[in-house]
Amino acid sequence: MSEPHELLSVAPNADDATIRAAYRELLLEHHPDQGGSKKRFMQIKDAYERLVGDSRSGSITEPLSDGGATITPAGRCIEVAGKTVQGADGLELVAEADGLQVRLTTLTDRLPTGAMLPSHVESGRRVGACFHVTNESGRPVTWMARRVRFVGSQGERYLPTVYRPKRRKLPDRWRSDDVEIAPGDTARSFLLSRALPEDVAVETVVYDQQSGVGPARRVEFELDRAARSALDRPPFQ
Repeated sequence: MSEPHELLSVAPNADDATIRAAYRELLLEHHPDQGGSKKRFMQIKDAYERLVGDSRSGSITEPLSDGGATITPAGRCIEVAGKTVQGADGLELVAEADGLQVRLTTLTDRLPTGAMLPSHVESGRRVGACFHVTNESGRPVTWMARRVRFVGSQGERYLPTVYRPKRRKLPDRWRSDDVEIAPGDTARSFLLSRALPEDVAVETVVYDQQSGVGPARRVEFELDRAARSALDRPPFQ
């Protein structure tokens, strides 16, 4: 039998926050309701319980459906506030975390989501976010796209949809999954939220960058009315 840290793809000395994050992401990928293998799903749950313990496993919120808000444990994070800058195409929000410069350039719900998602998925109202992520460090760093959260006015958190936009529907060089970025390179990331209620406004976009065994760096882009208006523009610019 594989070691539990190998099943969860974490380092042997990974902290609880890293283990929880890996566990949640693997649940999304392998849950039987999403077409995954039941055997693999049970192996993931068993590996998590062996690493963290049964007494803690109940505290994990398992985001298994494609709708509704989810409150997920934050773990240990160092918060980094985004700042407003004037980019080439207008207002942007920028922050730095673990060698990555993260630029939020678009946040809009005016998207042809039906054309982006598989035909069996109800399009609903979804928010799309565009990020330009530059590696300013001297080592490869992974942009962990699935760790973006869309936060509503009451603190409710909406995950990116488990159904990634079709690659052929995205412009060249745009991705919706995790990507390792070489030093000096920039990745373009597009994320689509799960279906949102009509009365929910996204007021904060959160991203947790975890590298190594230390605390995560949490980037928080707070969106006032002016920022929401400025970022509500066509994506992929």
